[in-house]
Amino acid sequence: MKVSLDVSNKAGITSHKRPKGDFMLWDEMYSRAKSWGQAIPADDPNRLVFGIHAENGIDTILQFLAVLFAGGIPAPLAPSTDVDTRDSLLKSLGASGLWNNSVGWIRLPGSRRYNDGFDIVMHSSGSTGVPKALAITLSSMKKNARDVAGALKIDHNDIHIGTYSQCYMSGLYNATLLPLITGGRVVSVPITTPLTAKDLIAAIKEHRPTVLWTSPLIARMLHRLEGIPNDVMNGIRFAVSCTATLQKEDKERFEEKFHIPLLQSYGLCETLITTMEDPDDPAAGSVGRPLGGKGAVIVKDGRVIISNGAVFAGYIREAESGSFVPSEERFITEDMGRFDKKGNLVIEGRASEVINRDGIKFLPSSVEDKIALIPGVSECAVVGIEDGSLGARIVAWVSGSNLDRKKLQSEFRKRLRPVERPHDIVIVDRLPRTTSGKVDRFSLRTREAGIR
Repeated sequence: MKVSLDVSNKAGITSHKRPKGDFMLWDEMYSRAKSWGQAIPADDPNRLVFGIHAENGIDTILQFLAVLFAGGIPAPLAPSTDVDTRDSLLKSLGASGLWNNSVGWIRLPGSRRYNDGFDIVMHSSGSTGVPKALAITLSSMKKNARDVAGALKIDHNDIHIGTYSQCYMSGLYNATLLPLITGGRVVSVPITTPLTAKDLIAAIKEHRPTVLWTSPLIARMLHRLEGIPNDVMNGIRFAVSCTATLQKEDKERFEEKFHIPLLQSYGLCETLITTMEDPDDPAAGSVGRPLGGKGAVIVKDGRVIISNGAVFAGYIREAESGSFVPSEERFITEDMGRFDKKGNLVIEGRASEVINRDGIKFLPSSVEDKIALIPGVSECAVVGIEDGSLGARIVAWVSGSNLDRKKLQSEFRKRLRPVERPHDIVIVDRLPRTTSGKVDRFSLRTREAGIR
C-alpha cells in the first residue's frame, strides 16, 4: 500500500543549524526519503511496523517518511521513552525494525503484517497508565490540517517552529506534518528545555518563523527564563499551545513578555486538533471553538464527544494477527466540559478524576485553581485516593518557593470549602509529568502520599 501526502514543493524543512533560507524543499525530501527506504531492514516492508526512537532533526522526519513511502507503518516513540518501555511497546506491535539517530537501523524479530485501514502508529502519553497504541490515518491528518489552516489562516507563506519531540503527536503532526501539508515550511530544533532554549531563540532570530507551536510547560519556561529578549518573537504572528490545559496566568505572562497572542488548542492523539482559539477573538479560560463543522464537538451529560472527521482508526491490541480494534466515527472522551455563550469549549477536568467526598462530587481543577492563588505556589495537583470510610482522601501535591505545610493549611481554611480541604499535603520540587508535558496524575495516585 503506497501513500501520498499531496504536499506542494513550496513546503520544506530546515534545521536550527542551517543558515536563513536554506530549506530542503518537498521534492528533495521525497526523493531522499524514497532512497533511504532501501535501507529499511526488511525484504518487503509493506504493512510491517518500524519503530523510530530518535531526537529531533531532519533525518528523523526523513526516516519517518521513508517508512511511509516504502509501504511500512512508522511507529515513532519520544526519546524520553526508556529502553525497556520502548522495547515492550515495539514487541507488542510485532515490529520488524527500529531506527535511532545514534546507531541507525536495527532489525527486530517481529514480522506481523497489518491489514489496511491505517498508516501510522502513535502512542498516547500514558497519563492514565500504560501508553496505548493508536492507529492513525493520513487522510484524517490531511482533513484536520485543512480545518486548522482555515481557522488560523495559515498557508505556504508561513514558517513554523515547534518546541517538542518530533516522535510525539504534537511535534510530528502539529509542528511538522500539518505545516508541510498546508504548504508551509518547518524549522526543526531540539526539544526545548532550559538547556536548549538558546537553540530555539537562535533559530527564531535566524529563520524568522511566523508560527510557534508550544505547550503550557514550555510557554511557562520561556516567560520565566532570564536572558530571553522581549522582542525576540516580534515576527511571530501567534503561538499555539497544545498537549495540556494552559493556565490563565501563564497565558497572560507569556503574552505580556513577548507581545504575541498565545492561543489555546484542544485535542487528543485520538482526534488530532479539535478546537482552537480564534486569533481575532481569543477567549481566555477556554480552548476555543470546534473545528470540523457543525456537530464536530458536543457535550452530553458533561462529557465531551468528538466527531470532527479526524477521529483515529482504532486501538491496536497485542495479538498475533494484524488486525486492530476499529473506532467509531465519534470519540467519547474522558474530559468534562461545557460551552460558553460564544461557543467556546471550556474543559473542566476528566471524568475519572471526579472526587466524591461525603457524597459531594467536584473536579480537582476547581480546587487547584484556588490553591494556585496562594502566594509562593507555582503549581499544584489535587488527587482523590479511594478510602472506604471517606469516599475519597484528598491529597494536594504542591511545588513553589518558601512553602510551609502549616501556612498552607491556614490558607486552605480561608480559601477552600470544608469538603475540598486536602487531608494530606505533599511539597515537591516539581510535579511529575508525562512525555507530553501533562501532570502525571496516574503516577501521583499510585505513589504513597507522604507529608512534609
